[in-house]
Amino acid sequence: MSSSATVPTSSASCVRSSATAPTSVSSATASCCSPRCSSTPARQISSRKAAPNSTRWPTPCSQLEKQIPTDIAWVLRVDGHTDVRPISSGGAFKSNWDLSAARAISVVQYLIGRGVSPQRLVAAGFGEFQPIDLAKTEEAYQRNRRIEFKLTER
Repeated sequence: MSSSATVPTSSASCVRSSATAPTSVSSATASCCSPRCSSTPARQISSRKAAPNSTRWPTPCSQLEKQIPTDIAWVLRVDGHTDVRPISSGGAFKSNWDLSAARAISVVQYLIGRGVSPQRLVAAGFGEFQPIDLAKTEEAYQRNRRIEFKLTER
């Protein structure tokens, strides 16, 4: 069982996904935590927690969790990616590895805050080493700053 969805990280300030079947995540968006991006920093997303007595709206990920049989060992892997440009010194991140890992972790924390079981989540950072667009344009850089969701066996 393996399925994935690629998400540009500069497209929105929250994470939304929709699952059409237990093995697919059809679309999602996530915020970017790169200083080169104009969207809401992802580290701010993780601080947006529901109040203790508030009603949590079910997310497609938490609904997906209920649809998969309990005897299947699965995880939703959240992969963070960056563009190829080096991180400037003095910033919050020492390298693109750090930035991509922080990007993935912030999405995982957001999903946990929305009710997804932490036992079902994995965060992974890939730095700039798995680009989907090799061009040296701003559009290519934006496409490479992304989150990917992979539903896979544990």
